[in-house]
Amino acid sequence: MVLAASLMAMIVQYLSAKLGIVTDRSLPELVRERSGRPLTWGMWLQAEVVAMATDIAEFLGAALGLNLLLGVAMLPSGLITGVITFAILGLQARGRRRFELAVIALLGLVFAGFLYETLRIGPSVPGSLPGCSPAWTAAARCTWPSGSSAPP
Repeated sequence: MVLAASLMAMIVQYLSAKLGIVTDRSLPELVRERSGRPLTWGMWLQAEVVAMATDIAEFLGAALGLNLLLGVAMLPSGLITGVITFAILGLQARGRRRFELAVIALLGLVFAGFLYETLRIGPSVPGSLPGCSPAWTAAARCTWPSGSSAPP
C-alpha cells in the first residue's frame, strides 16, 4: 500500500511539474480558475488532510525511532520529537542559513550512525556485492498458472 501511494504521489508530482512548465501556473491555481467554489474547497481540504497524514507519519516515525534505537518510552520520545521539531522550525525565524545548517547537521548525524554501524559489523566486500543486484532465482521467475515458465 505504501509503495502504491508513493508511486501515485510521484505521478502527480511529475504531471504537476509538466503542467507548471507548460502553463507557468500551479495546479491549485488552475483548479481554482477552472472549477467552482465547492470543488476548489474540496480539493483544498483534501490536500490539507494529506499533508496532515504525512506529518503524523513522519512524527510517529521519529518517535518510534527514538524508542527502538535508544529505548525511550513512546510518550517521552513523542515529546522529545515535538521539542526538537519546534526547535528546528524556530531556526527558520533566525534565517534560512541556520535552518539549512541544522538540517545538514542532522543528515550528517544519520550518515555517521550508518557509517559506525557498517564499520562495527565489518561486512566483507565480496559477500556484500551480490546483495547490490537483483537475484534471479528459480523462485523469482515468472510462472504461468500451469506452472511452466512458458505461456500456455
